[in-house]
Amino acid sequence: MRRLLVALVTGALTVVACSSDDEGADAGQTLAPTVSESVAPSPYPTAPGDAKPEASPTEGTPTQTTPPPSAVVEIYDTYYSWGLPTDTNPGKFTPEGDDPSPGMIQLVSVDTGEHRDKGFDRIVFKFRGGWPAAEFWFVPEPVEPGSGDPVDLPGQPNGWLFIKMEAATDHDDQGRSVVRHLDSFDTGYSTLVGYAVHGYEGVKAHLGIRVAENSDEERQISAAAMLTHEPDGKYHSLIFDVRHY
Repeated sequence: MRRLLVALVTGALTVVACSSDDEGADAGQTLAPTVSESVAPSPYPTAPGDAKPEASPTEGTPTQTTPPPSAVVEIYDTYYSWGLPTDTNPGKFTPEGDDPSPGMIQLVSVDTGEHRDKGFDRIVFKFRGGWPAAEFWFVPEPVEPGSGDPVDLPGQPNGWLFIKMEAATDHDDQGRSVVRHLDSFDTGYSTLVGYAVHGYEGVKAHLGIRVAENSDEERQISAAAMLTHEPDGKYHSLIFDVRHY
């Protein structure tokens, strides 16, 4: 069964922010509320010591965010650091261990965040049941997996990153969506302007990225895998950061 979720990137998400002075949480550290200069802060921290682009000064008043229930970060692994993945040299994530049974890994949420002080926009795919294997690369235009129909991404992007996440699903055995999401929301981000998630032979996604018109600009990508323990269970997340410049 083919499913398409298009998110118009219309309200700020209330998520956990990392502080402007500390890039992340060590394994076993409980996340706490912090102050960030982001309009819509990142839902998850960056890794301790992880390289980041230098950000230009931006306007805005620091915003206090209300965190979700406490989450303990057990693993944070930046497996792809600020590169330009292509179809011939894609970014790859291969989880350790046996291959999961079909339908065992379920996508439960997709969240976005902006870090003006860190210089990137972020999207987080959160799974229950393990990490899916993933590959990602830039494509000349977005097309729907299976049908090949064009995908109309919101935000008028002029660059597109395709993400393929294997052995995962966005619905249960009865075909009901298991994804907690808002049907439409707008972060007003400068770079990651929209995305679409496709439930076809695993979970696929297109990220819409905006660069200057009639330019040869490219936006670098960084990617990480994270394992968190939360009050309602254990979650595996795949995190993608899109550089602002």
